[in-house]
Amino acid sequence: MGYCTKAQVISLLPNIEECQINDSWIEWASGQIDNYTCTVFGQEVEVTGEKHDIETTNQDNILLDNGPVIEVTELKDDGEVVDEDDYLLYAEEAVVALKTDTTFGALYDTPYFTKGRQKVSVSYKWGYADVPEDIQYVCSLLVAQLALAKLKDTIREQEVESEKIGEYSVSYQKDYYTIEKKINGQVKEAKMSILDNYKRCHPNARAV
Repeated sequence: MGYCTKAQVISLLPNIEECQINDSWIEWASGQIDNYTCTVFGQEVEVTGEKHDIETTNQDNILLDNGPVIEVTELKDDGEVVDEDDYLLYAEEAVVALKTDTTFGALYDTPYFTKGRQKVSVSYKWGYADVPEDIQYVCSLLVAQLALAKLKDTIREQEVESEKIGEYSVSYQKDYYTIEKKINGQVKEAKMSILDNYKRCHPNARAV
């Protein structure tokens, strides 16, 4: 699904109609956001049996390949299902950690995952159920930037205006490059102030 609408795009551009905006531009912009942030918006993605290696005998947490995590549906250690009461999910960080037993008011038993290759298996759902407003805004900026490049000649022709003063008539063109510079600046700012806040790429990240 696309992360913005044509109406949101044309609100950023003068003399452009919805019919001039290609649906594929919105899909492209949405894909660029996915690739940059390493997450998805407006959907829940289900992962079944994601495998993890446990390299030490005292590892009590794992970093999932995708996030944020909506819920863990099953966690297995060495083939055995781990009860949901025995682990914690840090949704935004996409981390699953085994709980420490503090029954007697102190560190009584510290659980660890079983050491070995692909010893841990996790099934879970991840992503953002909705598309945040700031992501919609970034998407519309990216599409507007692309539209300026694709429709440059059309915009320039439409920007030519005429005025008549007495017996004299003059034609002139508005500054297209002022609009282009403004949009490019907003895209750069949005990348740093908005997209970087959602960016969650890590060494295990899988391509969307």
